[in-house]
Amino acid sequence: MPLAGLGYWIWTFPSGELSLSAQAEAIFGYAHGSFDGLFASLLRSIHPADLEALQDVEDLVRRGHRTFSVEFRFITPEGQVKRFKGDGEIVSVDDGDQPLQLAGTVIELGERQEQPEPPPSRVDISAAEPDATYEYSWEQDANYRFTRMGASRQMPISGVANALGRCRWELPHAVPLQSSWRPHIEVLEGRQPFRGFEFRIGSASDASYVSSSGDPVFDSMGTFKGYRGTALDITRRVKAELAATRTRVLLEQASHLGQLGAWWLRFPGMEVEWSRQARLILGYGKGARLSWAEAVAHLEEPDRSKLMRAVAECVELHTAFSIEARAISVKGKELWLRIIGEPEPAVTGPSRRVIGAIQDISARKEDARRLQEVNDRLTTTLESITQGFYELDRQWRFTYVNHEMERVTRRSRSELLGH
Repeated sequence: MPLAGLGYWIWTFPSGELSLSAQAEAIFGYAHGSFDGLFASLLRSIHPADLEALQDVEDLVRRGHRTFSVEFRFITPEGQVKRFKGDGEIVSVDDGDQPLQLAGTVIELGERQEQPEPPPSRVDISAAEPDATYEYSWEQDANYRFTRMGASRQMPISGVANALGRCRWELPHAVPLQSSWRPHIEVLEGRQPFRGFEFRIGSASDASYVSSSGDPVFDSMGTFKGYRGTALDITRRVKAELAATRTRVLLEQASHLGQLGAWWLRFPGMEVEWSRQARLILGYGKGARLSWAEAVAHLEEPDRSKLMRAVAECVELHTAFSIEARAISVKGKELWLRIIGEPEPAVTGPSRRVIGAIQDISARKEDARRLQEVNDRLTTTLESITQGFYELDRQWRFTYVNHEMERVTRRSRSELLGH
């Protein structure tokens, strides 16, 4: 599929705003400038059978997956049903490491062909769409050596100026962010397109991070001529993720020390995910599978029914909840748990998930129980002595009187307390 068939998009995740390049508008069948810029509008034209696939993408993004790829059918304004493939990645996050903006490409999937469609012989960067998010375009020969580098729209990426005549893996200190160069080279040798291949150029503080996508180029006779594609500078995003990883480690340690775990419950299938600490609280190992029904079964009645009602109201009425419940761990240990939850707003439709936390408050409950026992014993002692006993606050008001004090003063407790 030629590069000219690629459309670009930017999705502002919290607000649901969607920017389409002119090519993307054409691919989806919109007249130039007619798209209203809302993801919800595009969603209404997705084939009903493929809506769940888009919802799965949203869930992946919320879980922190940096890149995604999804195929779906789309009903154009003219009523045609077309097949598309969308590739995207998170390009910015907020202070809480939640996605702010996503960017990527969309391409129409035609019928399988015997010979690949010959692409144009050259990509003209001057004709690139103004709202494209990629920093520069590139071309390679049949030996995967760079033959052209388009000008960067912003700051030059480390090593780009000296890339001509070299393969991607020959650039200074070039290292893939995942796996090794071998799988990428195998894709190239198989003449396959690739999307979102991420690697580092340079070292230490001068390092840049790049996400590259490319398509094989064939001449009119079907002879392989090389690759052409686009690359995006993802340095800010990767460095933010590295900082976020350090933050996650600290949060995980705090979660362990505070006996606080997290959970996500998806409807209608009751699919649930547990953080490591949430599993540990219930006595399960790190990788143990734990369904929602299995987890709820650890709670004792009537707290089990109370939780089920709270979750149902959370989804139906969009209300948060916080309850305390008695439970038995998988190892038979008696527990007191604090369980909180709230509905998670969804971009692709009504809320489908409840997010929450679970905290082991057994120690606090035990301390409270022991304190109550001490207070009960003290009260029993004070009520049984034969002398009048009382306590006063700093304003000289009675805060406690025993039975003998009532008899001596000939006043009831209700008459004395607070006076």
